[in-house]
Amino acid sequence: MNGARDLLVSSAGTLFESHCTRETLDRAEAGEWAADLWQAIADAGLDESTLSEEQGGAGLGFADAMAVLKTAGRFAAPVPLAEAIVVAWLCSATSRPTVRGPVSFFLACRSDDSLTMERGDDGWTVRGAVGNVPFARFAKTLVGVCAHEEQLVLFELAADRCRIDPEENLASDARDTVYVDSQILDAKAVSKVPVGLGSEQVRSRWSLTRVAMMSGALEYLLDVSIEYARGRIQFGRPIGRFQAMQQQLAVMAGEVAAATAAADAAAQAADDGPALVEIAAAKGRVGEAATKAVAIAHQVHGAIGFTHEHDLHTRTRRLWAWRDELGTEGESFLAVGRHFSEVGAERMWPELVDP
Repeated sequence: MNGARDLLVSSAGTLFESHCTRETLDRAEAGEWAADLWQAIADAGLDESTLSEEQGGAGLGFADAMAVLKTAGRFAAPVPLAEAIVVAWLCSATSRPTVRGPVSFFLACRSDDSLTMERGDDGWTVRGAVGNVPFARFAKTLVGVCAHEEQLVLFELAADRCRIDPEENLASDARDTVYVDSQILDAKAVSKVPVGLGSEQVRSRWSLTRVAMMSGALEYLLDVSIEYARGRIQFGRPIGRFQAMQQQLAVMAGEVAAATAAADAAAQAADDGPALVEIAAAKGRVGEAATKAVAIAHQVHGAIGFTHEHDLHTRTRRLWAWRDELGTEGESFLAVGRHFSEVGAERMWPELVDP
C-alpha cells in the first residue's frame, strides 16, 4: 500500500469509528437511515472518490476506492457507499454531471428484468420493476443502467416518484423492490454508456465492491477471534493456548490472507483494464473464505457470539449476505472456468502468472 492510500484508509477508519457505532448499526437494522454517517461520508467526499477531478471528484482509481470500501466493510457500514462509488465511476466514464446523494444503483440488463426504456418525442419513458436495490427507500436518486438498442443507457430516477417496497437481506440491510410507472425523463437525466463498456463489466465492478467489503469484514473477524481467544479463560488458561483452538485460528488466518490477497489483486487489476476474470476469481475466493471463517469465528466465541449484544453477528450476517450478492461463489468460479476453457490450455498458465 502506498503512502497516499495509507493516509486515505487511516482517515476513512477514523470517520467510520466515530460515526459507525454499534448504536448506528442497531438503529439501521430497526429501519432507520444512518443520516449522520452518510453526511460524514459525503462531507469527506468518499462517495464521489471515483469521479474525475474535472467533475469535482477525487479521481481515485478502483484500488484506492476499494481500500476505502474495505474499511467500510470492517465496520459493517449500513449505507450505499459501494453503489455511490459505482455511480461516480459511471458518471466519470460517461462525462456526465455527478449525481448528488444519497444515491443507489441498479442494473437492469438481464432477460428476466421487467424494467424497460423507450425513447419518444417527449423524452425517455421508463417503466417496470427491479428488485434487490440497495437502500432504495433512503435514496434521493436512483441510478440505473438498462440496455436500449444494443447499447447501455445510464439514467436517473427521482426516488420520490417511484413506489418502493421495503425488503431486507440477511443482515437487515435494505434491499428494496422499485416500481416505476411510466416515469418520463428529459435528456439531462439520460446518457449513453460508451460502447466499450458492457453490462458484464459494469456488473463486475459492482461485484468488486462486495469483494472489498467482505475482505474488510473478514479481517475484523480474525482480529476479534484472536483477541477473544487470548482473553477467554477455560480450565485455568486462555482458550487460545489449546492446540485445537490454535489450529482453527491458523486455518482462519490462512483463509483471510488468501481472501485479502485476491481482493487486493482484483482491485489493482481493475485500474488497468476490465479485470473480469480477476474479479470473478476474487469473488469466489472471498466467498469461500467467508464460509469457513464465519464458522470458525462462531466456534471460537461459542454461545456469546450468537447473542444480539455481541458485535460478531453484525459482520457474519453481512458476510453471508454479501457472499451471495452479484455472483455467488459457484457462479464466480464457473465464470473463471469458462474463460480458461475458451482461451485454451496454451494461454492458461501465461494468464495466471502474468495477467
